[in-house]
Amino acid sequence: MTKPVLNARSGLSLLELLLALALLAVIAGGLVGTVGLGIRLNDRTSALAERQDPLAARRLLRDLLQSALPPDRITPFDPTFQGDAVGFTFVTLAGRSLAPDAAAIRVAVTVQGADLVMTVEMIPDEGESRIVLTTLLASGAESVDISYFDRRSDPPGWIASWEDDTRLPDLVRVEIPAGSQPDWPEFTVSPALRD
Repeated sequence: MTKPVLNARSGLSLLELLLALALLAVIAGGLVGTVGLGIRLNDRTSALAERQDPLAARRLLRDLLQSALPPDRITPFDPTFQGDAVGFTFVTLAGRSLAPDAAAIRVAVTVQGADLVMTVEMIPDEGESRIVLTTLLASGAESVDISYFDRRSDPPGWIASWEDDTRLPDLVRVEIPAGSQPDWPEFTVSPALRD
């Protein structure tokens, strides 16, 4: 066996070694920045996912409330709008995607402890009604203020409960002080169908 011949030029010069180390440092810096960006994106995506369900439920509530049935509508079920300072219920024909076999759906928004919850109940043509969706609108809602605007009262204004079983309120407002999750801006909706 022959031994390899070593000459004076074998190995790396000091300059080549420094260049290789500098290149490795640039690559490592880029990797650290990329990993940091990935971690931040993951955190934001997780935070958005946690907020997405209550935000989608809030949008659904707005859509359903805007299509509430007026109490004078002739139906085989009671379409009366009822509301007080801690919740309200109404009936709508909208939201058939939630319950395709339903004649209508009844929506209830209630304060349960420190949570604001929406329950959607299917009202079938025949048989028993059943709950198809219960979802959290806001948690940590220590103080919820639900009020109803009545333009026919003297003077027109906001009232704490809705007791007129012949018509819908002109506006429904749900206010929660800052600190709920997700943050709840003032929520005011006008039921679209009116007398």
